[in-house]
Amino acid sequence: MADTLDMIRADNESLKARLRELRIEQGKSPEAPPNFVPVPLSIVLVERVRSFIPIAIKYASLLAGGTLHRVDTSKFENYRKDAELLCRSNGLWCSLVGGGVYAIIRVMDDVNAIIDAGEEENAHIPGFLRRFHFALELARHDVQHDTWDGYESETRLTREEVERLKNDPAAFQAAYDAALAHCEAIKQEV
Repeated sequence: MADTLDMIRADNESLKARLRELRIEQGKSPEAPPNFVPVPLSIVLVERVRSFIPIAIKYASLLAGGTLHRVDTSKFENYRKDAELLCRSNGLWCSLVGGGVYAIIRVMDDVNAIIDAGEEENAHIPGFLRRFHFALELARHDVQHDTWDGYESETRLTREEVERLKNDPAAFQAAYDAALAHCEAIKQEV
């Protein structure tokens, strides 16, 4: 067992070194930038992207019917932008929700590309459904675990900040704009 664990650790280190090399070859810094979207802003963003879930479920039901439908995903740009920010959340569960919403929109983009190329007869709809189902499960995660950090006083402060961002549109917009600007600034490094 110890040999196996040592082998896994060695493989991990080897993979990390290779990833750093690949990043350097691409002209990026050896390490990816850290996540930066604070948990309170992330929780408010999760609430915003959750309104996308019924749309996603309706689309999944169309796919489950065995047909491909083109969807104008440009109408979902706000969801895509919020999901991109959530992928950079300091909260694990919030980042999973963002990844799920982003992946759902990517499936829609991929279906659109197949329709645009006239390749509908070659489309593997069960594969799209599997990806969609997995992404939907991620998008529906409970994010309240991200508010708990082991100390009740800190948890209370996080919840108070969430309420402040929900009730103060100017404060929310300032935090949102700052996160978007930072996301754009590091986009080449991700």
